[in-house]
Amino acid sequence: MEDYQNLIIHSLIPSLIALIVSLIIKGSIKNSFDKKLEELKKEHSKEISQFQTELTHLKSKENFKFTKLHQKRFEVLEKTYVYITENYDLIQRFVSPFSQLPETEREIKSIHLVKSHIEFKNYFKSKLIYFDDSTEKMIQDYINSWDTIYFDNEIDRVNEIQKADVDYFTIPYSVTENKLLQIKHQLKMKFRELLG
Repeated sequence: MEDYQNLIIHSLIPSLIALIVSLIIKGSIKNSFDKKLEELKKEHSKEISQFQTELTHLKSKENFKFTKLHQKRFEVLEKTYVYITENYDLIQRFVSPFSQLPETEREIKSIHLVKSHIEFKNYFKSKLIYFDDSTEKMIQDYINSWDTIYFDNEIDRVNEIQKADVDYFTIPYSVTENKLLQIKHQLKMKFRELLG
């Protein structure tokens, strides 16, 4: 039995030693992998942090551009509203007391009206990119309608029209006035929409 015990002890000792060595090696390998894993985590954490910083920078840069674009759009809408209001007021002053105006005063008002319209038309053309499709269409329709009145020499024919025929001249302008009122309303709505 003693031989049997010796045999067991002699066979267990190398197995235990192999097991201990195996555990030591596994621990060493695991420790080495853990260190490498921590280094990779730190490295990736730095890269992720840099990426997030760059992303935040790009986002703030884009927000700045977007804010500037909206600011410019607000300015364009505001100035367009001023032009529309001015044109509306000039048309009303020109048409309303038409039959009672002396010829020289009619000519002066006509010149102001034409000048104001041309200024607005040029401004609109240069700022077209800031308008949505429906507003652009409304403004273009107004410009086309006004140009039709003007280029059909309606203003030049005023002298030929007798006072009884004042409606012949005022009707096209009243249509234009209505278009201006619609544009004013549209601009107010767009401005409020942009404000939130």
